[in-house]
Amino acid sequence: AASVSGYYFGNENAKYFGVGKITEEQVKDFADRKKMDFETAKKWLRPNIND
Repeated sequence: AASVSGYYFGNENAKYFGVGKITEEQVKDFADRKKMDFETAKKWLRPNIND
């Protein structure tokens, strides 16, 4: 059996935000930094790419 435990802290002043879509240029930069083929990076990041 597995279990999860931890401390959770809340703050009424906390602000939540979404992260927008990324550009093909950002995908290329990511692929270069990770030494990954561009098409592979594009495949994995597809839901986050701004078409």
